[in-house]
Amino acid sequence: LFCLETLLKIYPNASIIWTHRNPEEAIPSLCSLSETARRIVSDDIDRKRIGEICLDYFMNDFKMGYPARQKASSGQIYDMSYRELVRNPIETVRNIYNYFGINYTEPFDKKLHNFINHLHKNHAGKHVYSLESYGLDSKQIRERLNDDYEIFGDLL
Repeated sequence: LFCLETLLKIYPNASIIWTHRNPEEAIPSLCSLSETARRIVSDDIDRKRIGEICLDYFMNDFKMGYPARQKASSGQIYDMSYRELVRNPIETVRNIYNYFGINYTEPFDKKLHNFINHLHKNHAGKHVYSLESYGLDSKQIRERLNDDYEIFGDLL
């Protein structure tokens, strides 16, 4: 989202999928990813600082992406709920194809089903993380990202 304005300038006809995930789930996930990447090069990990950085990232991402979104053409951005993608990935992909007027074929549907089944069979397990482990809490997230909740609340 940081680069959405530039993307729209360079690719004015781009079809964009804007994924919405509850920040109270997405931020600790981002924190965990950041922590994992940092552990590759350092044993000195400040989880509270990672939480602050990721919260700022999320807030700035929205502050840059949302105004750029207003410049997009009507129908250019599909708002996708991450929750729906996880719950029903096949239907979500069908909805995306329909939204952008892309032909959803039976052979593609079969490949997509096979891919999803393969993912489920080979899934390593649940990744566990929490806001609290990064010095964050729900109230703090909701206060800082209030605009995101107000505009996209039903998708989060």
